[in-house]
Amino acid sequence: MRLRQTALAAGIGASMMVSGCGGGGPAAGDEGFVEGFYGGVMADEPRAALVGRETLSAGGSAADAAVAAYFTLAVTMPGGAGLGGGGVCMVFEPERKVADSFEFLVGTPASGDGPYGVPGNVRGMFAVHARYGTLNWSRLLLPAEQLARAGHPVSRAFARDVDANSDWLKQHPETARAFGVTDQPIVEATPLQQIPLSTMLSSIRVRGAGDFSQGNSARQFVEAVGRVGGTITLDDMRAYRPRLQEALTVTISNETIFVSAGAGDVAGRAWSMLKHDDLYAGASDDAARAHLLAAASARAYAAAGAGTAVSISRDAGASLMAGFDGARRSVPDTGVAGLKEARPATQNGASVVAVDRYGQVAACGFTMGRPFGTGTMAPGTGILLAAADTGATVSQPAALAVVNLISGQTFLGAAIGGGTPVALAALPLDVRGRDVPIDTAVAAPRLYHPARPDTVYHERAWSAAALAGLEKLEFRLEAVDPLGRINGFHCPDGLPRTPICKFVNDPRGYGLSVNADQ
Repeated sequence: MRLRQTALAAGIGASMMVSGCGGGGPAAGDEGFVEGFYGGVMADEPRAALVGRETLSAGGSAADAAVAAYFTLAVTMPGGAGLGGGGVCMVFEPERKVADSFEFLVGTPASGDGPYGVPGNVRGMFAVHARYGTLNWSRLLLPAEQLARAGHPVSRAFARDVDANSDWLKQHPETARAFGVTDQPIVEATPLQQIPLSTMLSSIRVRGAGDFSQGNSARQFVEAVGRVGGTITLDDMRAYRPRLQEALTVTISNETIFVSAGAGDVAGRAWSMLKHDDLYAGASDDAARAHLLAAASARAYAAAGAGTAVSISRDAGASLMAGFDGARRSVPDTGVAGLKEARPATQNGASVVAVDRYGQVAACGFTMGRPFGTGTMAPGTGILLAAADTGATVSQPAALAVVNLISGQTFLGAAIGGGTPVALAALPLDVRGRDVPIDTAVAAPRLYHPARPDTVYHERAWSAAALAGLEKLEFRLEAVDPLGRINGFHCPDGLPRTPICKFVNDPRGYGLSVNADQ
């Protein structure tokens, strides 16, 4: 990646020399620097998508756009992607034909107790930028800082999140005051100013992410957490490290799928089972696909809970799906599941997906554990606190991409910030396997079986025939909406060769997808 950055830097330098000689036009790092197609950005909150688009237009990489969009989300949609939360990112680099998975979920204090977890998002996004960024770190964080300091009209996405959780937020006076929560619904476009958060962002922007792990902002954060009963120490902040590893990978025919490792294990396992013998693509109707999703998700969650080795190879998919029979109820012994009992995997996070003109993909999912985390704000920082990591749950962020490594084409990228990662696993099978338009596939109803409890959680939009088929097989059903939100794109003929793509945000939310034409 350093070679690509060096080459790009050289190109930028040459462009600036031409501009300085009378070439005119925006300079590198300024919006409008890139003419024509520069990619696209999808996010769960509109302003974050717009900031990401400006980053691509200024010559930034997909990773740059994801970083800028994330920090904007931390201001405009903190209930799903606050600085106190964690997440995952997967970056596909077409020049080196590799994909890296960054896992930075909320950590547990060394004391092993306390209600709040060690934040991962700042360190995680810094790691993404350090490896794949091309624009200056400070430039990427400036829009978020300015929005927090000067204030911004709240979006429909933020207003709906607050209203849906208003009773919970009212139990936390400082948080309620910060977000203007009262007995009346928040009105879209109401001005929201977050001065304490802007101060923290300024320190992280100017001094770097290290300031939030061992500098003044880290000390301020630790002291604030202590005032609300937390046990996070400065040593906890220093010791936190994002986990970098190769993405889960398998190539079938000419297409390679990359899935985020760690938190994305369930998505990868589910995909490998549904892909086995083209079971999902070859299913005769919605009822058959619903049964496959229930069976594959139960097996994926059970395998994750049992701690079996992770693989999404053909053999792994065949092994996990062994014994499946479409004519009878087929789920594993739910007693082996090691995932903790949890409420259904409803939406609790946010995601950002970016693709640049070279075909680099940066897909990231973020989570606070539940909407607005613990509901408690670290006094004087503007940062919502997430709960300490207490083990894997059914709701996990995940990301994936589909590419052709031989021809160097990027076809698809997507991420989910909360809800069930099984929904993400089905997306490329629908889009690339069944030729379903990506907007139709993203909008389609979701379901999953968590292995424990022995229940199929489903969205209400499933057809009566599909649900009746599951009941006939003696599945216990429970309706839950929504089961996560997905952002993603599909370029049928591949980038960068053919820059014709569909950029989609989930209709379950109020996000935005933008590109050079918008």
